[in-house]
Amino acid sequence: MTTLDGLTPTKQHEADESIHDLINLDISMGSQLIASNKNAANVAYRVTGIPIDYKQKQVKALLQTVLQLDKAGNSVKLRSIAISPNRKTKLATACFSCRPILLPPRADGEWHFPIPTESNSGNSSADYDDDIISQEQIITVDSHFKGITVLRSFSKLDDHKIDVIAISGLGGHAFGSFKARDGQHMWLCDSLPRDLPGAQIMIYGYDTQLHGSIAFQDLESLASSLRASIAAQRTSGSTNPKPRAVPLIFIAHSLGGLIVKEAMIQMKNDKKHQDLLESIYGGLFFGVPSQGMEITSLVPMVAGQPNQALLHTLGKESQLLRNQFRDFPKAFDSKDSEIFCYYETEMSRTAKLTENNVWKMEGPLCILVDSSSGRHTRPWENEAHNCIGMKRDHSTLVKFSPNDSDYDEVLAKLNRMALTAVTTIPRGTRGQQKLKLLTEEEKKAIEDSLKFDRMETRFFDVEAATTGTCDWLFSIPEYNQWLDSNLVSEHHGFIWIKGKPGSGKSTVMKHAIEAATNSALPYIIITFFFNARGTELERSILGMYRSVLLQIISTTPTILDDFSHLFSSKIKHGEVYEWNIGELQAILIKIMKRPQEYPVMWFVDALDECKDDELLKLVKFIENIGHTAVSSGSSLHICLSTRHYPNIPIRWGIQLTLEKQDGHDRDIMTYIDSEFRAPHNPHVARIKNELRSRSSGVFIWVRLVVELLNTAFCRGEGKPTQLQRLLDSFPEELDGLFTNILKADPGSKDKSILCFQWLLFSKEPLNPEELYFAVLAGTEPTAIGKWDADEIDPKGIENFILHISKGLLEVSKTHRTFQFIHETVRDFLLLHNGFTKLEPNLATNVRGSSEERLKLCCYQYLVLGVFKDGHYSPARLRPSPPLDRDRKDPNLGPDIIRQFPLAQYAVRFCQTPLSVAARLGHMAAVQKLLQLEANVNVEGGSALRAAASKRRKQIVKLLLQFGANTNLDSGRHGSALQAAASVGDYQIVQLLLQSGADANSEGGGYYGSALQAAAGGDNVQIVQLLLQSGANVNHETITHGSALQTAVNHGSVELVQLLLQSGANVNSGGGGYYGSPLQAATCHGNKQTVKLLLDAGADVNIMGGRCGSALQEAVSRGYSDISQLLRLHGAIEVEI
Repeated sequence: MTTLDGLTPTKQHEADESIHDLINLDISMGSQLIASNKNAANVAYRVTGIPIDYKQKQVKALLQTVLQLDKAGNSVKLRSIAISPNRKTKLATACFSCRPILLPPRADGEWHFPIPTESNSGNSSADYDDDIISQEQIITVDSHFKGITVLRSFSKLDDHKIDVIAISGLGGHAFGSFKARDGQHMWLCDSLPRDLPGAQIMIYGYDTQLHGSIAFQDLESLASSLRASIAAQRTSGSTNPKPRAVPLIFIAHSLGGLIVKEAMIQMKNDKKHQDLLESIYGGLFFGVPSQGMEITSLVPMVAGQPNQALLHTLGKESQLLRNQFRDFPKAFDSKDSEIFCYYETEMSRTAKLTENNVWKMEGPLCILVDSSSGRHTRPWENEAHNCIGMKRDHSTLVKFSPNDSDYDEVLAKLNRMALTAVTTIPRGTRGQQKLKLLTEEEKKAIEDSLKFDRMETRFFDVEAATTGTCDWLFSIPEYNQWLDSNLVSEHHGFIWIKGKPGSGKSTVMKHAIEAATNSALPYIIITFFFNARGTELERSILGMYRSVLLQIISTTPTILDDFSHLFSSKIKHGEVYEWNIGELQAILIKIMKRPQEYPVMWFVDALDECKDDELLKLVKFIENIGHTAVSSGSSLHICLSTRHYPNIPIRWGIQLTLEKQDGHDRDIMTYIDSEFRAPHNPHVARIKNELRSRSSGVFIWVRLVVELLNTAFCRGEGKPTQLQRLLDSFPEELDGLFTNILKADPGSKDKSILCFQWLLFSKEPLNPEELYFAVLAGTEPTAIGKWDADEIDPKGIENFILHISKGLLEVSKTHRTFQFIHETVRDFLLLHNGFTKLEPNLATNVRGSSEERLKLCCYQYLVLGVFKDGHYSPARLRPSPPLDRDRKDPNLGPDIIRQFPLAQYAVRFCQTPLSVAARLGHMAAVQKLLQLEANVNVEGGSALRAAASKRRKQIVKLLLQFGANTNLDSGRHGSALQAAASVGDYQIVQLLLQSGADANSEGGGYYGSALQAAAGGDNVQIVQLLLQSGANVNHETITHGSALQTAVNHGSVELVQLLLQSGANVNSGGGGYYGSPLQAATCHGNKQTVKLLLDAGADVNIMGGRCGSALQEAVSRGYSDISQLLRLHGAIEVEI
């Protein structure tokens, strides 16, 4: 017999499953229990009632005595010792070298022993008048672990920062369910107390035995018991009836998560438990079936038993779970809380009754909790950030071994949650908040962890205001009202500067910051300039929060001392855990609640360049922090700049539209007077005035047009009539102006397009030399060679790039990289079809075609430059996934990098040259690379798969002759056999099979197995060939199901017949979107296929997939003829 944790009874012993559970789950286990002494060292017991003053040695001695371990040569090992919730006794977990003779099997799994006391009859001082009769002290040993067990506690309450309670799943065990499958390691007991500072670790046990159970408890009663246990634990040992306000985080597996959610719903409806609910910060849910789980194999185990109702409430059709799904987000609706869902991505064994009438988890593989069910918690947390897939089955989701990478990821989440929780949920007393001050090393570590590359790049790259411009800002009423502390209650410290794209908002913001910095008033200045062209952190709210907090710490060093309790739990062994958005927001809110010594001015530029999915969240937080500052009396002034679109709703603040300001209009005229080269005369004055009026307040338009007019003037076209005619030719819209500029020189159009493609789609910014050779590699490949600085020096390279970009690029002031002169150029190319206006062939999939072109550039640069004439051998390159940003730089050597500037980028971010040559069909290049000993089996970049995917039969033959591995998996691209099957190349499929390709290899391909790939392409001949070569006709994958399902989905009647004749399971349903083949055929309205499947014995009433039953789908889609056919074959009417 096994539990849902998937262990046989002997293995249950090894995993600390309780003896009590074993007896009740399998009455035939008596002999195994007797014979299991060799495994007894792995069985954990709980000991309660230990005197509060006992230390480890005393506890071990106590157990040695009361259990008579010495007589049997037995020994005890303490797993944990902690203070009980009542703070009057201690409890411990322990295991023994062999099963103690005084712990024989008992139905209740519980034993009681008096604590020996020294005789004091000779010196008795008993008070016979005392009304309280003293009783002997009792310790209790149990193996069931029912209720709350504390694994780690604190003698000093001030050290206790947070509670963590773990609850196991259906048929599990409070301790054993969290043990590593093949060892004694129990991470909640052995690792987490050390790795999660300040956390009291607890586990919760309850009875969910399946077979042979006489319990009739339901989900509601299980939740009530959990709620009562937590409430008792939190008030026990205290004279205060309210629970201690220590934040609580749950770790819940499977059914345990449903119990937690139900308990929280009950708390919401019970006024006495509101404080308890408010103390819950969130949880980590592992395989929690929020929309039900697969229970088909478990139903026979509980047939006729009182607990069958509980099992059915866990099924996919459970009305109780639907109600819980609706009620839980309402009960636990705090946006400051967090829930993360981990779901299984491997199938689990199902229950099976053996010939000996013993239930074992040895049945067919099945998805117990599918990703849809395991990912559902609250509507706002169903994104990838909160839902994480684990390559584990249902049981092992919570079984971590020592040095387990999955444990490290879970620990990082817990540490971040713990830090945010202690800053979000108030503590019971101020004394509980006190922590030791940070050391100087720890303070530096905090500051270093907040820094990131290019943090201030955008600010320094913004053009400074031309002398005499932008000063009007400080005299207008709106700006002075914003600074007036007496009006803060009206505008909440906000001013919004809005303007058209390119109107000069960033320059105005930079000028305001410089003026505030130089002001005689002692302001604390905080700035952040979003940069859509920058790195992830330059354009995300995470980057902004890190930058802002660092600036606050830098300007007010006492912050780290005053709020040390917010930072201390972020540090472990001198290192700071990765920051997350929630904890940064919580810290900033806490800081802003405290009145600052000086007024704070916070400038945020280009709010519209923040990532789209984060914009509204940021606005809400900024409004919240402004409201917090107003409420607490802090002097906080926030200045935001943004375009008119997208329209960002705001509740408070002063709005200032840039192009409506007379001062801004005068600034444009000042710039024209300063930069226009033509000598002043009445005609030129009219041109200047027209320039200003046609600009519509858009400064970048003025800048570009003035440069074009100056260029014409310098080449001798300076007559007023010539300048006027040129001005008249310029469109007033920026997109039209960009198009004119780029089309003016057809000879360099291709170089211009490629240059912009590199700027937009390269994996990292290129320096001028890299960009120069990147453009040459794609436009003049014959010119590729060693860089000779005598032929073209760095200044010449810079001029080349500026020329082909037509002035739309500039060199960054802080880094030796090129960037667009303004975000509007990037918008033109990506959002306003700029590439298409320059090159119609780029009308579809600009990103995909551009990335392919960049790969080709890298390939040509390596083959025609780096590898040519033996400069460097591809055999020396380290085989590594091509897009791994954390890998070490390729071992090219300084000489190669100096002579071939693009080589390092090309090797790091391009597919292997051999695979590119194979894909393109360049036979000569493939032969040359193979002669140079290029690695033919690079993981992640299989040349054989690349050739097969493009039907390059001769290259496939050549690669096989050089030892290409036919079964090499290329990650998401799959194997060569999958690729050939998917494109329908019979000859290559045959060749690969003859060369040893595995007909059943699944790999990581888009189409599942090769058989599924062939079925998806309606390739009957290839399907026949694969079946003849031993392909498993019933092989299933989670994503695609079986080959039969694939064939049905693609409407191939001939293939469906072939697969059925070859033994395909007509009711297969291991994966796929639509469920069984019959359901899929019904969804697609394919009556011929439906009839074919029914004639082959398809189950007409099977449920699953996304469609419900076949009849339900047919009725909902209006397929009356299919509905009639299904009814004739016994379909049961289903309520829609």
